[in-house]
Amino acid sequence: LDKISPMIGDGIHDLDVVMWMLGRRPLSVMAKNVRVHNFKYPDISWAMFDFSDPAADHETIAVIETNWALPPNTPTVIDAQMDIVGTAGQISINCSETGLKVQTLEETKYKDTMYWPQVTDQRRTGILKSELEYFAKCIHHDLPINMITAEEARQAMEIVLWAEKSAQSGQLLQISPSEWFFQTPMILNGLFSDIKPTFELAKLPR
Repeated sequence: LDKISPMIGDGIHDLDVVMWMLGRRPLSVMAKNVRVHNFKYPDISWAMFDFSDPAADHETIAVIETNWALPPNTPTVIDAQMDIVGTAGQISINCSETGLKVQTLEETKYKDTMYWPQVTDQRRTGILKSELEYFAKCIHHDLPINMITAEEARQAMEIVLWAEKSAQSGQLLQISPSEWFFQTPMILNGLFSDIKPTFELAKLPR
């Protein structure tokens, strides 16, 4: 928490998934940060993004919560869950319970079987290994990175910074549909101070 905020550190991944699922950017964001411990950055970040399609007759809202203040006896490796709720159904994804629970007289823990489980003293596996292997393969063989593009990653970072600015100001912020956020100098809790890019940034597509 002395290096990066929860929303930028973890929330960006959730936002990236939502943007990928919906295929569009949010229209606005209202965010809140909560400080529990005496770290440089807050312990908890909460943000509500309005992903409504102006051409549709209904609204679409995404709420992202990142909590780095869980108690030390939390049984899960990562307490990660997603609920997708609609008028005709619901999807619940629980990545917390890994399928391997170890219970002793002192504690109950779910052992990692998905993210970066250690198979031997010299070998790890899991989804993070697969991600790094894919990236390394693209670099080594000069292949296009098409699972997620640099532009998509850039947009996710841009929107997360809007959330940070909303948390700092305490206001609902309208998100520009076409402008890169770094074009305006900003201060976000000391994370970025008067950023002035030395390169030109292309306009994002509408």
